[in-house]
Amino acid sequence: MLSIFFISIIFSYLISSPFNDWINDNEEIINQKNKSVSFQIVIDSNMDVEKNKILNGNIVVGEKKQFRFNIGPRTVVSDGKIWKSYDSRTDQIFIQKPDKKMEQALFSWTNIKKLRRIPIEMKSDGSYRLKFFGIKNDVRAFFSSNSNLLDSILISSKNGFHSKIFDIRMSITDTLVLNVGSENSDLFDLR
Repeated sequence: MLSIFFISIIFSYLISSPFNDWINDNEEIINQKNKSVSFQIVIDSNMDVEKNKILNGNIVVGEKKQFRFNIGPRTVVSDGKIWKSYDSRTDQIFIQKPDKKMEQALFSWTNIKKLRRIPIEMKSDGSYRLKFFGIKNDVRAFFSSNSNLLDSILISSKNGFHSKIFDIRMSITDTLVLNVGSENSDLFDLR
């Protein structure tokens, strides 16, 4: 009985999946010092893209926990030590200590070895459930049927929170801009 269990585990790692193929196809970008992913996102409980507001997002990550995360009017940047959150609607900058869980989530896609170790499970709807350690949300990746392109990611929580990330594009970038706001922005230090 135990040998059947181990054989099934080994067999599951040997079978190629669109997720593993996607990792292989994007390995050059993922291994770069500065990389970017842009996307569109809908956040709602009924996931009707037609009725909900679609936000544009972009994440640029560098070395030593440096990043820039834009979503709609909000921007969060990190120099690796402090975070600055900026909202263009209010022209306010909030300085704070890093959120370690958020930081871990932002950098989860930047390490090939860690990506390859994520357990995946093919579901009956054609999606691949990604079992991130420490994340209780249901994370599903959908791939185009005729290629290894990542079509969308659906994240669902038990309390009814859903988000759909789509139009996902990865690229190599030369620079990581950590400036936010202007000289006239209101500044609040929350450290």
